[in-house]
Amino acid sequence: DTRVAVVQFSHWHYQTIEISLKDGTSEYQINKAVDGMSFHNSETYTNYGLSFVRNHIFKDAKAGSAQMLAVLTDGQPAEDTAYEVSQARSEGIDIVAIGVGSDISYDELEKMAGKPERVLQVDSF
Repeated sequence: DTRVAVVQFSHWHYQTIEISLKDGTSEYQINKAVDGMSFHNSETYTNYGLSFVRNHIFKDAKAGSAQMLAVLTDGQPAEDTAYEVSQARSEGIDIVAIGVGSDISYDELEKMAGKPERVLQVDSF
């Protein structure tokens, strides 16, 4: 039983749940939610996005289920992510970091992911 949630984040006070774990149960529902997203045009406060996901999304995960977080980012966080990454890992959340564009910070992505094989790069959203 795979479930997917999609959260968009930007500024420290601006995170939106595009689809929750409760609703993200089919490819159709997930694609519909992603297709309906409006871009948050602001800075990249990844640390607040990580905190939001930990506190508002993964609380709905089934006990004992694998918890994977894919972070799509320009790889240039406005603030340090170390604390939130550490908290996520201590809660059993595995992170894959996906850098978008050519101006990414690979080092920052690797810090988030924890391992080079969990870092990916794509040209655009």
